[in-house]
Amino acid sequence: MNMANPTAPREDVLIAHISDLHFGVAHQDETWKSLKRYLKDEHFDLVLATGDIVDSPSQAAYKQAWNELDGLDIPFFVCPGNHDRHQVGNSIASVGWLEAARARWAGPTRVSAWFDAQFRDQIPASKAPFTERELIQGRNRWRVRILGIDTSARADAAARGFVDLATREALQHAMKDADAVDLGILLAHHHPLPVRSLEEARQNRTKDLFNLTTLVNAGSLLETVTSAHIDLLLHGHEHAANWARYGSLQGGGGQSVVVGAGSATGHETLRGCLAQDMSFNVFRLTPRREVILQVLTRDGTKWQSRSIGLLDADELRRSRFQRQFGKDLDRPASSQVMMYLEVTRERDALVHGTRSDWKINNNKWALEVKNATGVPVDLRVTFTNRHGSRWSPPGDLKFERAPNDDFSWRFACEVPDDVAAEPQRIEFWYRWLGGGILTQEEMSSLDLSRAGPFRRQGLEYMGLLPRGSFAALTLAIRLPPEFAPDPNSVRVLVQDVAQSGSQPEERPEISHRLQRLTDSSFAVTIPYPWKGFRYAIVWKPPPGHASPEAARFQAVARQRGIELLGTFRQALSASPLHNATFALYLPSGQHTLGMVAFLDADGTPSTDRPAPEVTLRDTSTMLAQAWYGAVSISRQGNSTADLELGYLPGETALLAVPVRFGLSWISGAPWAVLRIGIKSQTDSTTALLHPNQGERIRNMLSQAVLAMLSTAPGEV
Repeated sequence: MNMANPTAPREDVLIAHISDLHFGVAHQDETWKSLKRYLKDEHFDLVLATGDIVDSPSQAAYKQAWNELDGLDIPFFVCPGNHDRHQVGNSIASVGWLEAARARWAGPTRVSAWFDAQFRDQIPASKAPFTERELIQGRNRWRVRILGIDTSARADAAARGFVDLATREALQHAMKDADAVDLGILLAHHHPLPVRSLEEARQNRTKDLFNLTTLVNAGSLLETVTSAHIDLLLHGHEHAANWARYGSLQGGGGQSVVVGAGSATGHETLRGCLAQDMSFNVFRLTPRREVILQVLTRDGTKWQSRSIGLLDADELRRSRFQRQFGKDLDRPASSQVMMYLEVTRERDALVHGTRSDWKINNNKWALEVKNATGVPVDLRVTFTNRHGSRWSPPGDLKFERAPNDDFSWRFACEVPDDVAAEPQRIEFWYRWLGGGILTQEEMSSLDLSRAGPFRRQGLEYMGLLPRGSFAALTLAIRLPPEFAPDPNSVRVLVQDVAQSGSQPEERPEISHRLQRLTDSSFAVTIPYPWKGFRYAIVWKPPPGHASPEAARFQAVARQRGIELLGTFRQALSASPLHNATFALYLPSGQHTLGMVAFLDADGTPSTDRPAPEVTLRDTSTMLAQAWYGAVSISRQGNSTADLELGYLPGETALLAVPVRFGLSWISGAPWAVLRIGIKSQTDSTTALLHPNQGERIRNMLSQAVLAMLSTAPGEV
């Protein structure tokens, strides 16, 4: 039903909302045939009928109605209306002496049994087991939970409706286990809100506004529906289209959209069915996670349509978010997550994260991070409450490598009672030392069997996996101009981590939120992110920049490697690193580094040497970390021992250093990598290797590298 372009392939999921069919009245068969032809031609995904399926109860009428609806060859569900429960739609249950006569006849009980038996599998309930359908058009998938109630069975008189307490209590819990449901729909027959188009024509308060067709406890039903966070309440009954919102201030401020349908077969009481009175609703569920209402009317020969936007992606995400809390949510949730990542020209990644309005459970707080390259260092954490009071965990804060995962790191701390007692703003800062981002050339050297889902696709990324429920998630990244990607390659991908084997994918309701701030800066804000889904800004990394200086240095190093190491060693003679072993590694293959020179601690070559060749595919090794830009440090016996290359006799600590002009700018891969093995640790060496001495080590090693490069200034 693409009215703008009828030949375009359909991407929207289509749900028809029909009501008040009144099988059995004059001319109904003619208007039904017209409606049936339209529904079949447009290939609807689902049909929902909100009561008055027949005009007056009988087994023959029920059978006819079921056959015709089943003949649509479209999944359909119904709820009963007053005409399906009572003769000509009117109850006489509470009209004095007639009540006893009705009890003796027991007709309504028999009528209800007929309807329920005929439509048994097509009547959704208000309690488990629930009716759900996954509706799919291409990549546009919607999981819809369909609920139904009977507003006519307990009517007191005439065509009035009523919803009993047991039904409302069941509805209150009907969406609590619906974390994977995109849209909750309730079918009812009676209207819970005024139908404004009818009121406009009924302004005589003593006659026209006297109402025997109302839902007598509509307010109670509306409060139940909104506090249960049911998205759509569909009804019929008054044979008039109507749409409105109802918002509650209870249970976190839920909202539901109430939509009424006209008579799809054009029925008018005492007049039969006329084509010019036909009307029904269509809900278009778009790939951008919008719900659009189309009201279709018939002018006698053709259908006309009017569109109204009912729910956008943010509203649906908010409803899904609030369903996770139910009555426990006494106010709109406001916890937010922000992650800002700035990559330096050294390709370190400076990370600043914020958790606002954050509740701390069991006096514990933890931070988990993951990356296949680099090492997280220099962690700082601050808790700030609403009154401005601050607290930080004491001591040197360090990440510990997660068990059985080379790429995951974790920091955890105990939080004092007075801090954990109220929501906090939690801020943290840390640095990914080296390998914050890779070039295409470097990424090709990774072991793709161990790489994450993004790098397996040749993409660089910044991602976050929410493990709780937040009101908003923001990702922002700033890259060095030298690493600015093609803007057309920058996207937002979403991955359902809980689903085994799921791959990151684009989702239209998220993709359009990506903001390009500059050629190398991007941000996205996602309201009410889904728990257990990873969100990431991804891009195609630029190719590595071949450096003519690198080629010339590598040629010199292969011929004069011992001399270059001697110059490097001499530059460190007055430092705590003078008593060390030195090894120089150059690229020796597509994904390997080979050692071309080695000096023992006394300045002489030695037969007791480190590994002659290392792979770059194992990004946990120190030399691989240095190749991706990190100045890596390891101490024998510490918690990061799995980074070690293997200690030579007498060595107590190791460093791995990238070689290039300075340690402050990488526009491509380093020219070489140095391995430094510290043989005896003095107090000054121990102090130098302290985590807070990173800048001092960089400056010291940078000067030594420059001295080495100046050994043959005419050649490099």
